[in-house]
Amino acid sequence: SQSQIFDSTPYELAKELKTSFPEIANASGARTVSNYLSANEEIFPRNEGLITDSNFLSMFSFDFLEGDKNSALSQPMSIALSKSLADKLFPNGTAIGKTVFVNKKYNF
Repeated sequence: SQSQIFDSTPYELAKELKTSFPEIANASGARTVSNYLSANEEIFPRNEGLITDSNFLSMFSFDFLEGDKNSALSQPMSIALSKSLADKLFPNGTAIGKTVFVNKKYNF
């Protein structure tokens, strides 16, 4: 049988690691996705990203151009965008406070 490798950490595993191993300071669930994104009536196919939790941003270094790293991803259905994706989705201004639709059914 063929082995398959996935670049993800199930959320329940991240929680269990922190609970079972006190030496683990932090853990985050994450999985890669490829989605259709839309904003302002325009659709952008095949955008790569991560679905993750708020712990992710405290574990890795990211420079935020807008918004607050400490509160980003703290609410369900929130999103953090790269500069290039924000510029593609919202070419005429800031992405802060705007809605991004994922696969035409989930809004962030």
